[in-house]
Amino acid sequence: MANRAWSWGASAAIGVALCAAGCGEAAAPAAGSADATAADTVAAADSAATADGANACPIAATVVGSTPIAINEVQGKGDDWIELLNTGDQSVSLGGIHLADMGANGCPKMEEALLFPTSASLAPGGRLLVVGKKAPKAGEQTDCLPGASGPCWHMAFKVSATSGDAIFLISGGKVVAAAAVPPNALTETASWGRLPDGTGAYTNIVPTPGTANKK
Repeated sequence: MANRAWSWGASAAIGVALCAAGCGEAAAPAAGSADATAADTVAAADSAATADGANACPIAATVVGSTPIAINEVQGKGDDWIELLNTGDQSVSLGGIHLADMGANGCPKMEEALLFPTSASLAPGGRLLVVGKKAPKAGEQTDCLPGASGPCWHMAFKVSATSGDAIFLISGGKVVAAAAVPPNALTETASWGRLPDGTGAYTNIVPTPGTANKK
């Protein structure tokens, strides 16, 4: 889609500049590591608005915060699911955090985002599976993937495999983690995840929902 200032490819990184519609020639995407620093993203966030702010994203689609929760793996071919991983050594509260994908305007699509309740948390090294459902149910569920009993959470949105997509974790009105999924990167036998598990750059991997990523 026009006016999305980001880079597709095997090394697509957290913190690439995901530009709102109408931002014109935005700053170049952050390159290199999977974890972008605030310095990498502040300028890109500023570019998400037009000169008069008319078409700015309500929430800028660039990483301007940090979290130990990684968007570790994404699948949108066949069953849609997202795996989150706590890469830290302490339990992390998920209360008030939104999980969203990208709208047609390049902004996080908040109207379909999953909002975690205050009771939700993720233990150190813990993995959390969020599964796309036509009729999503609130709270922790056992209706997850075929052949798997969960637990998992349900999300109302689907990941676009053909057109490409972006997944956002949003806390306090700011994006704290993001993963850009290139067009046609997802297949029945390939998901999009971090390698090495939890910390590496995004690439095509064998789908491993709920377990460590592998090539």
